[in-house]
Amino acid sequence: MAAPLTALTKKDAFHWSDDKAFEKLKHVLTSPPVLALPDFGEPFVIEYDASSTRIGVVLMQRNHPIAYISQELRNSDKYLSSYEREMLGIILATRKW
Repeated sequence: MAAPLTALTKKDAFHWSDDKAFEKLKHVLTSPPVLALPDFGEPFVIEYDASSTRIGVVLMQRNHPIAYISQELRNSDKYLSSYEREMLGIILATRKW
């Protein structure tokens, strides 16, 4: 769904068309079921990912998202290995939740 928007970020590729990708993606991200309510009797799962500039974490339960966190990496953290950046995601999640 986001592929047309991602393509716009390539060098010299920005050409806004009448494609409704942005509106469709916005609708999907803001429509129910966006987040589920937590059930403290069930186990939680933390899914995380790190790029060279950001880390993102999703708290899930029964394959439904409960909460999201995203954070930009500090300049010093951008030079860490991918394993270390993903570990920062785990640390961020455990401090937050």
